[in-house]
Amino acid sequence: MAQSHPQPHLEEPWKARDAWRYQGVFAKGQRLKGALPGLAIGFTAFLAVSIYEDYIAPKVAKKPAKE
Repeated sequence: MAQSHPQPHLEEPWKARDAWRYQGVFAKGQRLKGALPGLAIGFTAFLAVSIYEDYIAPKVAKKPAKE
């Protein structure tokens, strides 16, 4: 006789209840994106200040003073 398989929705009863945890704003990519919201802005600002201090500010400071 053919062996009957359980219906798909009865296979794992908690699967539908846990599905929301891995979709939408709760997806892994979205959680990582929201974990450090200011990281990109802060890193860009840090690079801008570092470049300014290392390359632009020394040129301004090396100008000889007029007497």
